[in-house]
Amino acid sequence: MLKLILQPLVENSVKYGFQDIFEGGWIRICVYMEEDELYLSVYNNGTPMEEEMAEKINHMNELPVTELQQTFADKKNGYGVVNILTRLRLKYGDGAAFFCKAEEDGTTCTIKIPGGGRKNNL
Repeated sequence: MLKLILQPLVENSVKYGFQDIFEGGWIRICVYMEEDELYLSVYNNGTPMEEEMAEKINHMNELPVTELQQTFADKKNGYGVVNILTRLRLKYGDGAAFFCKAEEDGTTCTIKIPGGGRKNNL
């Protein structure tokens, strides 16, 4: 398993999800296997991610690694998620993915690793 894959997601949960709440915030981390794919999911019950941002992040899965850095042209946001997806793709191939979903009561970000993380496609 790559180091520092979950840390940026937890950090974003605190920085962005909890920016409008002062108590009662919580983060749930789930790890599970489904059809030989490993999923790591981070949910926070704070302010939901803007739908436009979730769509931008989810669209990165369709881009080649060489174009990921261009997703966030302003360079103020997205560094952590671009880094996560780039590292995942380089280690596990194009089957690796990173998804975010804004929900009514928070945000869930999920990492998908093909082969359960057992394969190294390099």
